[in-house]
Amino acid sequence: MTENGSSAPGLRCELQRDNGTATLRVEGELEEVSSLQFARACIHARDVVGDITLDLGGVAFADGTGTKMIGTMRRAYERSGHHMAIVNVPARVRREADAADL
Repeated sequence: MTENGSSAPGLRCELQRDNGTATLRVEGELEEVSSLQFARACIHARDVVGDITLDLGGVAFADGTGTKMIGTMRRAYERSGHHMAIVNVPARVRREADAADL
């Protein structure tokens, strides 16, 4: 089952559920403006299905704000007793996360 999450210009978040697993696929640019839509999609996914896999394979760009929001959402999941596995992190996003010490 596929459920469209938030969309902002240049960003698409889609929640996919299949046989008890849930994946939030993120595509486009994750930056200052779109990071709020990303956060809403993550919170919605947590409220609907609990644990998720966050697939960042479609992220073309992430600035410091977007990268920090990924870390913020992961910590929010942990604090609420849920798990967020992060997969397919593009090298450019990983570099930004390493620079921000996330």
